[in-house]
Amino acid sequence: MTGDIFKKTALWIAKIGLFIVPFIPLYVSRVLFFPYITGKNFFFRIAVEILFALWGVLALMDRRYRPARSPLVYAMGALFLVLILSTFFSVNPYRSFWSNYERMEGFVGFAHLFAYFLLLVSVFKTEKNWRWLFYTLAGAGAAISFYGYLQALGLVAISAQSGPRVDGTFGNASYMAIFVLFSVFISAYLFFKSSEKWQKIAFSSLFLLEVPVVFLTATRSAILGLIGGFALA
Repeated sequence: MTGDIFKKTALWIAKIGLFIVPFIPLYVSRVLFFPYITGKNFFFRIAVEILFALWGVLALMDRRYRPARSPLVYAMGALFLVLILSTFFSVNPYRSFWSNYERMEGFVGFAHLFAYFLLLVSVFKTEKNWRWLFYTLAGAGAAISFYGYLQALGLVAISAQSGPRVDGTFGNASYMAIFVLFSVFISAYLFFKSSEKWQKIAFSSLFLLEVPVVFLTATRSAILGLIGGFALA
């Protein structure tokens, strides 16, 4: 009985944590040297480490919460193996492993992303779970886009390094463009998957809200990706 209570509690904590993660890009630390990068990354890594530890216990107790065998899981595992090899055989293994505070990528960053992937495919087992995750991602994209409009109107300052290009809470217009680009396609996907009229209106409105933001970032690669993505679709 105690085990069942723990499993239910752990599962709910994991789900709530995974729904919070998409809003981490909204966080900007004003006390760190790289306010737009380090705060988000520390927040993300700490959250993933806590959730991963919790999920690890849950997976040991119940096979249902272990990653299912699938081509996607195998592909991500192969990619992670390649990252391990490329890290230790690189020109500078130390830097490849740790990266730096300005980028916070490196093997450590990718290891946390891989852990996040395992959490998602293990905890979210139903279409309803994934749909709500997409709703959450769309909501985070809407918040970032709204902030971008405030910057374009001069109501909120743009970071010094981005100049006239809106960069949201990322401090980098290119990062902002990629995040919104994902949200644009998620909104389009949800529009076609929704059956209710009010949902179609909501997601089409969100789509129309976000597309101009990609252009306001003045990021050519993202603009070409937007055009090319829809042409391919």
